[in-house]
Amino acid sequence: MVALLVAFGLAVNAGVSAGASPKLLPATSRISTASGPSTNLPSGNNIVGKTILMTVYTAPLAAWVPALNAVKAVEAMTGVNVRVEYGNNNNQTMITDIETGIADHVAGMVVNTVSSAFNTAVCDAYKAGIPVIAWNQNGATGKAASTCIEAYIGQDFVTAGEVIGNWAVNQGYVKKNARVFCPVEDPTAVYAYTRETGVNEALAKVGAHCNVVATTDTDSTIQSTMIDYLLGHPSTSAIIALGGLDLANMAPVLAKIGRKIPVVGFDVYDPRIVKNIEDGVVLGVVDQQFYSQAFYAVLQIAMQLKYGLFPSSMNTGGSGVVTKATVGIVAKLSGTYR
Repeated sequence: MVALLVAFGLAVNAGVSAGASPKLLPATSRISTASGPSTNLPSGNNIVGKTILMTVYTAPLAAWVPALNAVKAVEAMTGVNVRVEYGNNNNQTMITDIETGIADHVAGMVVNTVSSAFNTAVCDAYKAGIPVIAWNQNGATGKAASTCIEAYIGQDFVTAGEVIGNWAVNQGYVKKNARVFCPVEDPTAVYAYTRETGVNEALAKVGAHCNVVATTDTDSTIQSTMIDYLLGHPSTSAIIALGGLDLANMAPVLAKIGRKIPVVGFDVYDPRIVKNIEDGVVLGVVDQQFYSQAFYAVLQIAMQLKYGLFPSSMNTGGSGVVTKATVGIVAKLSGTYR
């Protein structure tokens, strides 16, 4: 499987070059990345031209470039067509996308289920005989989580939170009774509150705790929010960013307040994060690997359609910390495959 990922992943054009500030994806709610009716898979059912619906809860942010590159690779490998829909942070928009997919008789779904709000929609897909995999986030509960969604491909956020929290404590960046600032785009999102849970489990060992603040997903608002917080809380001695965009915007924030504060966090999809690591602004991060999440989620649906293979859940990162000493290879792949 790894060999296949490398072989097809390296054939995909780079979406963002390392060291550059990433551009937003096209602001459209419906795009197809299909490259043509072909397949490199032997025997099995004919799945060329079959449509798989993939939903993304947010707007088309640059963070998803690696995921879309992965989608292109799976399309080239299998001949399926992946229809990507963006929810623009609106539950009803994404529910409608799922319902439309059911009405269109799509062959499978790869759904970014950020909360239990999508339980009914994904179970309606299940009842219609459409296989569903949750990717990146899975906020489904009850029957939807145990029956209607076949597998989850994404980071174990609690474990990842513990990893970065323990690392920060062990490295001496978070000291006893430290005041820790934990900015995040959306504190109500699954990735946010579960990462927070893991981080706090680690910080509790030294009597510290995350002070979570919502920053949104807009660079200017993220910067102004973090600047205002840090100026208003001068005793802050460490920062654990729960979201990637907060890490990406850390350099101008610390420059503005004129302080050097230990910073750790999550994700390397934005080349600005890689530069921050190289420059020593960010000391360590845990990468959730968007490319792997999308690649394996779509591929497993394709394998189910072609060979009847039932999908398996997969943890896409959470045990390794990227630091200045290990960021070299990431710099070449950030914004493209990471």
